[in-house]
Amino acid sequence: MIRALSVLLLLAGAAPALAQNQTWVPGKGHGSVSVAYQFLHIDAHTLSDGTRGYPGTIDNRSLYLAFDYGLSERFALNVSLPFKSNRFLGPGVHDPGQLDDDHGEPFIDDGQYHSGWQNWGITLRYLWKDQGLQVVPFVSLGYPSHDYPTFAHSTLGSGQDYLQVGVNIGRRFGPPRQNLYFTAGLSYSVMEKVEDRRVNHATLQGELGYFLSPRLSASVLLSTQRTFNGFEFPQDYPDATDDHYYHHDQNLRNDFVNVGAALTFLATPRTALFVNYGHTLWGENTHLIQYAWTAGVARQF
Repeated sequence: MIRALSVLLLLAGAAPALAQNQTWVPGKGHGSVSVAYQFLHIDAHTLSDGTRGYPGTIDNRSLYLAFDYGLSERFALNVSLPFKSNRFLGPGVHDPGQLDDDHGEPFIDDGQYHSGWQNWGITLRYLWKDQGLQVVPFVSLGYPSHDYPTFAHSTLGSGQDYLQVGVNIGRRFGPPRQNLYFTAGLSYSVMEKVEDRRVNHATLQGELGYFLSPRLSASVLLSTQRTFNGFEFPQDYPDATDDHYYHHDQNLRNDFVNVGAALTFLATPRTALFVNYGHTLWGENTHLIQYAWTAGVARQF
């Protein structure tokens, strides 16, 4: 039986692979293909103290593609590549032409959608324990699919390579709570150094779900990020024309708490449909997601 994990997909450029947070492996020679569409709307930005600003809105349209394959009974490989189409509307544009050095980047905060493939993600996970509480350590590599613009609200991503290590746990309870399950994941991401600074982050994700029937489950979701060694906005950016400001998206302390809810429906023994909703509950130095709707399908083979 397949159960598609209902993951709250995060900000553009930081979205996890669809199967990255799974607490199972499909078995040798088995796997799944997942496709999900997300529409995400950002209505505010926050400063280092959480104060909200409204320079404009961001709309992100994303198509998430993921392939998961069991290399053995305990090892699984996941490969993902999102296609994104983003736009920014408002007066607070990022214009490379206003920098001392525009780095050859075009101006794309023009109110139009700008599209392209984002970052490759490759995740290897290992089923370390599968009795009672399942424990699945994993390691992920990510790198941009091409050299896309990064100085823009409507950018496809941060343009950085990363190495992520973490562990996922999960359990479905026994009687009389046999319909209840939970998953949780903790990871640490080592980001590519930018401007002689490496700004890493830790992410904690959780899901608490209930099987309403053998084919339908509902869950609540939580995702939170803590950044290390990041700059503060606006106090660390007094000059908005130099390279220090050009790299602010990669080097900001970007902390947030996202919450959501999800439904997963087992359409056939091998096909699962899922839909979820997400919202940023709190954030500092970050974008605030007003809403993010995601719908997708996972097919096991």
